[in-house]
Amino acid sequence: MLLSRIRGFKEFTLVHSRDAPVKLPTHLFNCLDLKHLKLERSIYPLSFRGFPKLLTLDLHNNASIQGHRYGELIACCPQLETLKLWDSDLRGQVKLADITNLKNVKMLALSLCLLDNMTMLRVSTVFQHISLLPKLLELCLRLENCTFLPEDAQNPVSANFPFLKTLAFCHMDFSSFSMLSFAFRMLIGCTTLQTLFISGIYKNDVPLPAIFSPDRSTMGQLQLQLQKVRFVSIKGLENEVCLIKYILACSPMLKSIEIRLTPYVGINNNEKYKLASKLLKLRRASPMAEIILYS
Repeated sequence: MLLSRIRGFKEFTLVHSRDAPVKLPTHLFNCLDLKHLKLERSIYPLSFRGFPKLLTLDLHNNASIQGHRYGELIACCPQLETLKLWDSDLRGQVKLADITNLKNVKMLALSLCLLDNMTMLRVSTVFQHISLLPKLLELCLRLENCTFLPEDAQNPVSANFPFLKTLAFCHMDFSSFSMLSFAFRMLIGCTTLQTLFISGIYKNDVPLPAIFSPDRSTMGQLQLQLQKVRFVSIKGLENEVCLIKYILACSPMLKSIEIRLTPYVGINNNEKYKLASKLLKLRRASPMAEIILYS
């Protein structure tokens, strides 16, 4: 109540450690000069008018709107430049159309499981919508608890992201052929991409050989502008090495690939040596590309 009376009040962050969400008072929604809002584990009141001047909206960890969806709040914030909807537990809280109507968005962080009626994701639909954001420079996608339709693995994503500079795939399942294929085909459409981040998981034990192997004709057409790549939670298995191989082969401007291993592999000198030996044999399009392994 006190803060809402401050004239020109422009930035508010609420992060708390309680497991139960905190119900926000309606006074917060009277702060129409807000430009930056970050909330974790919060519940919004039934009625709100949105924030017409808001530039940054960051909703984490069960931040929810009582009786509403995220899309209704997004629609009331037409000036958004940064939108972060980051949660692996909530379902069906936003529609793709709600996001693609925001023509000023430069940075988007999205948990794909939040998409309405998208328990089985159609890759082409998701990225054709996101490619409609004309100013998008940075895209971060949380893939946890997502399932891709199998047929999408055989169909290339035709969408292009001509201005995208930074791309992140968080919690990507390296045991999923369709998810790996999606990541690879996404890279093809990012012709100006400079920075790539991937954190990996394995939902299933993957037998050798690799289940992921893009055809050479497709790779021959790929020319990436990547300069920095970072992998986290890597085991050194064939699917991971395969993706690293093609990044190295198609990135003539690459400066470094940083690879942080899983704890088990990180303390196992034999496993680390085997992975390092594989990586050293891979062809590099960039003569200055450096591969750095971290435990």
